[in-house]
Amino acid sequence: MDLAAGVQVCIFIFLSTLGHEGRNGFRLPSPTIFPLSHLPSILSCSLYLIPTTFSTHPIHQPNSRTIPSLRPAALFDSHRSTSFSRPTLAQPYSPEAPEGRPRRRMIRVPVVVIGAGAAGVAAASRLHEHGFGNVRVLEAQGRSGGRVFSEKYADGSFVEYGAQWIHGEDHEVYRLAKEHDLIFDKRQDSLVDEDEATGELVLDSGRQLTEDEEETAEAALHFLNNVLEELEDCVGDVIPNFEKKSVGTIVKERFDEHLAQLNDKANEPLRKAVLDWFVRYQLVDNGCTDLSQLSVRAFTDYKLVGDVTVRLKVPLSDLLTLFSTFPSAQITLNKAVRKIHFDETNSTLPLSVLCEDGEVVRTRHVIFTGSLGVLKAHPSLFDPPLAAKKRDAIEEAGFGTICKILLQFERPFWEELEPPTDGFQTLWLNRQTESAVVEDSNVPWYRSALGLDAIRTHKNTLVLWLAGPRAAEVDGLSDEQIKQDVVELLRKFAVSSSIPKPVRVMRERWSSNPYIRGTYSYHSMESTISGLLIEDLAEPVWIFEDSKSGSVPALLFAGEATHSNYFSTVHGAILSGWREADRLKELYLQKSY
Repeated sequence: MDLAAGVQVCIFIFLSTLGHEGRNGFRLPSPTIFPLSHLPSILSCSLYLIPTTFSTHPIHQPNSRTIPSLRPAALFDSHRSTSFSRPTLAQPYSPEAPEGRPRRRMIRVPVVVIGAGAAGVAAASRLHEHGFGNVRVLEAQGRSGGRVFSEKYADGSFVEYGAQWIHGEDHEVYRLAKEHDLIFDKRQDSLVDEDEATGELVLDSGRQLTEDEEETAEAALHFLNNVLEELEDCVGDVIPNFEKKSVGTIVKERFDEHLAQLNDKANEPLRKAVLDWFVRYQLVDNGCTDLSQLSVRAFTDYKLVGDVTVRLKVPLSDLLTLFSTFPSAQITLNKAVRKIHFDETNSTLPLSVLCEDGEVVRTRHVIFTGSLGVLKAHPSLFDPPLAAKKRDAIEEAGFGTICKILLQFERPFWEELEPPTDGFQTLWLNRQTESAVVEDSNVPWYRSALGLDAIRTHKNTLVLWLAGPRAAEVDGLSDEQIKQDVVELLRKFAVSSSIPKPVRVMRERWSSNPYIRGTYSYHSMESTISGLLIEDLAEPVWIFEDSKSGSVPALLFAGEATHSNYFSTVHGAILSGWREADRLKELYLQKSY
């Protein structure tokens, strides 16, 4: 972006430059009963000119074919310093307004959004709608969307490598999707309940469950779901009594008590196998490595009204497009950020953003929407360092990885079985390990897999879910190894004597993506014990004094991990982006900038 000396013309919104946010739609449905049967003051308004392009003259241009690395370094290396020319004068910004109403006043304050994921696009679009005419989005990857990653095909089919659901109905994201007729009506289409762990229950012994065993297994799962429902209903003074224990500890204690009361040794292995499956399910649902890491607040604070998993008729990326009113020309892809520097003595343009390609962007505000995984990995991104409380909030918040692996076959062999099925949920009666949390590399990684489910948005395809300590390891496996191991898994459970090998593996390796570094956030025991809240993650920092607005925050944070009630979801990410845009609007709407 061209800048005059001492004049900043753009508002940078850092969305996905470092990563993005999304229970992202990665989130599996919550555990309903599993059907086992089947700017300091501006000197003058006239100084703020809107450039026709956001271009500078860095020492070298980034390679558009590669994603620049996010490498911490000194803010201004002498060989990377950039000189800026005066910006070109563009036509006045004049947002359209309904007939008979005045046009919105343009707010010339420069803002940068880091990251073009759901939160970043939402923040930039909201700023645009509020009349901010000097906004720029920087995205590290070669695409926008962040953890929303849809691939479309010519025949109308599509796959979701990341988020794929809206969760709940009591929020603006659902209402907008409903208004545009993007939501499947499950009452009219029985084929939309895919990917929800509703396939055939299979045993590692190779035999089918008897009717009595199915009843036993269903009763065990019903009990476990009730335990979580009790946690969800905790309020007031009851919460501190639970906060001292993790979800894993509470579930195990309650289940052990339940087994002791039943005193049914014959069926105890089956009930423990159900517990094992339930734990694997919760690891995927919450994105944690072990339920001993998961705080009760993951259930008490998470809010959901209505349908747990709202399925769309279109790829989730289309929904983001619907929300986006921000000019795509002002989103710069392949633009990784190395350092964000704050100068509290500069009440006009207190922030300098150093990009990996050498460009330095001067701005008044930054909205950082990169993932919590990126924040954890790069504490030196901020200069000066963030305050201790903010650093602790970042370090102790939970952020995990799940593997979502799509496997395409030449034919849907699961439909050829007798009876046909929509997938396979694995019960390990002869468990090689007592715990579903398997760290031993001598145990096959698929021991930690939840199961495989048919998807209907892409033909002949099963999706495998996995979380826990082996997730990052699985991200590193070759596609060929995945194919071989999945066939071994299905044959072990005697699904069929002749399981075909998948012809294609489709996935995004989220844990090894340097601009994401995981999938979504969760309430950790560390944060709960320390008394740190999501609000601490969301709190703006780097305050400077402005003659018109008083104390003003330079650095703001958005993303799914910063939403108190909708953490880990796409709609939480979107709402957090709107929140920070609205925060800036309140600062500047009634003032002349």
